[in-house]
Amino acid sequence: MTSPNNPYDICTWRPEAECADCALTGHLKCRFNRRDLLHFVGMFGVFAIPAVLGVIQGGYGWYLLGRCVNLSCPLNTVPPEIADAYLARNPVMRRAFQEGGGPAGQ
Repeated sequence: MTSPNNPYDICTWRPEAECADCALTGHLKCRFNRRDLLHFVGMFGVFAIPAVLGVIQGGYGWYLLGRCVNLSCPLNTVPPEIADAYLARNPVMRRAFQEGGGPAGQ
């Protein structure tokens, strides 16, 4: 269902109530979460470069980066079946991803 605020019918732009039955819940960080923002500011705000290196070296950074909806990011480790399910829900995103050089099967 398209609207002026969501002309391409991107699922992450829809009201959060529509996410209740989504099969992707828990697999991607699709919504803004204040707790995630506070975690980011706390970890990276004061000493950005040492914090990033420490978090990545500690093994936590890859986990956070790997579940992002930015499927073009080289650090993203979302399994192909999850990425494909997300792109199946968002045909405009799928076309843009493929036109931008994303894998043909996704």
